[in-house]
Amino acid sequence: MTLPFQSCSLIKLYATAGRSADAFQCLKELKKPDMACWGTLVSTLVHHSYSAEAISALKYLMESGVSIDEFILGSIFNCSADIASLHQTKSSHSVAAKTGYERQTFVASSIIDAYAKCGDICSARLAFDQSSETEDVIIYNAMIMGYAHNGFAMEAIEIFEKMKLADLLPSKATFVSLISACSHMGFIDQGCALFQSMKVDYGMQPSPDIFGSVVDMLSRGGHLRYAKKLVEEMPFPPWPGVLRSLLSGCTIHGELEISKWASEKVFQLDPENDATHILLSKVHCEAENWEDAAFVQRQMMDKGISKCPGHSQIQVQ
Repeated sequence: MTLPFQSCSLIKLYATAGRSADAFQCLKELKKPDMACWGTLVSTLVHHSYSAEAISALKYLMESGVSIDEFILGSIFNCSADIASLHQTKSSHSVAAKTGYERQTFVASSIIDAYAKCGDICSARLAFDQSSETEDVIIYNAMIMGYAHNGFAMEAIEIFEKMKLADLLPSKATFVSLISACSHMGFIDQGCALFQSMKVDYGMQPSPDIFGSVVDMLSRGGHLRYAKKLVEEMPFPPWPGVLRSLLSGCTIHGELEISKWASEKVFQLDPENDATHILLSKVHCEAENWEDAAFVQRQMMDKGISKCPGHSQIQVQ
């Protein structure tokens, strides 16, 4: 006979490998349903992107008449967000409402996140309005991130103001989302004000993610010398991503001098990255330095570097 704690370990092992049938068999060997084991199965499947199998597990549970808990529901909403399935999000929301977990913090924030990542920002806001009375920073962060993900910078700032009125302390994740939204919408003054506010008003030391968001915002807006200065003054060494943000801004605004500086730095850290070569080549093309652009492209060929092909996917309901 397999004990529950042994089953959980086996289930996690099988689910990690995508062997959902074997994981189900472990569950069937238990005399009665064990929610810890079911939660392990669903969360592991979601974590390893076996979305269809995770949803099948939820359906099996419901058809068996077993009462699901908030952790399984939260995992299913994360699954719906990952695959951007609005139909699955609505179905799971209905289950959450029926089981009474709709306003539980973990579930409520997952509902907001799933709707936002499906592009249904109105439903995300409705879910936020229904659960914000709990006055939990996680709920507010989920709505701010949702607005930021969909490019609604002013609406994200509005939720931030509501957070302050509720006397909730923002987290670093709050500022990452807000500054990222300002970056994509070109609200540079608001983004810089938020960056200063987190240091002055809340005494927070900006994380690498926040520095990266500010550099990206300044670079997109054409403030390339300020962006370069910020990279140089960061309390930790620059990484390829933040340098590529600066290089991308140089491409947009035709800044050759700073692009050379950024590309040299990123080549030292990640010499075989295709994006860096392509961005640098574009900067030379914009400046009509055709020989330099051709030299960068020859370097790619000599190093055996090829551009990674893009792809997209659609879901048929």
